[in-house]
Amino acid sequence: RGLKGAQIGFDRDYATKGVDPGLVASIGIALGVLEELGAEIVDVNIPEFGETHVNSWFEICAYEACRAHAANYPARADDYGPYFRDFLGFGSEVSDEAYSQASQLRAEFNAQFIAVLSAVDAVACPGGGVPFPVSAEIQYGDMANFDPTMQNIQMQHTVPADFAGTPTISLPCGTNEDGIPYTFQFLGAHLTESRLCQIAHAYEEATEWHARCPPV
Repeated sequence: RGLKGAQIGFDRDYATKGVDPGLVASIGIALGVLEELGAEIVDVNIPEFGETHVNSWFEICAYEACRAHAANYPARADDYGPYFRDFLGFGSEVSDEAYSQASQLRAEFNAQFIAVLSAVDAVACPGGGVPFPVSAEIQYGDMANFDPTMQNIQMQHTVPADFAGTPTISLPCGTNEDGIPYTFQFLGAHLTESRLCQIAHAYEEATEWHARCPPV
């Protein structure tokens, strides 16, 4: 069905800085596939999303989660898993003032971010910067166990859309030498879910990564 006329934004610096070289190469191939389908790859500039933004996002999430769970936390804290219990504990320590400041930063970033997304059909970027194996410690441990993993997630690629409440769709685009999948994602403006699905479907029809299954 093709993607003739579709504009796919790409910020090379944002999509490659600190990212696994193999993933960068795989995304480059994926962009080539999109061009073969008729899409135009256009340069965009994603607004800066640094450590202050990540910390603000984390404070907002924890603050709101703590209040959403007020009926059960801390009264039934022992019934929660280790990580989420620690997360709610952190949220209970976020002050109203800190939440307000984080929300202001969020509003300022969102205005810039959404303007970029609205100028194209979608923006392509990594789904995470560094592929890594999942362990029981990561899945079931507390915040201290999970902390080293945070260094691999490259939250500058995943948090902005959550910050802005905008849709994304993630797709496999290759594997590393250990067979761990590489992923990239399409970011869209508000209410563009159907367009993102159309673009993703066209990409999947032209590739086979989504059909591969890991050995289990």
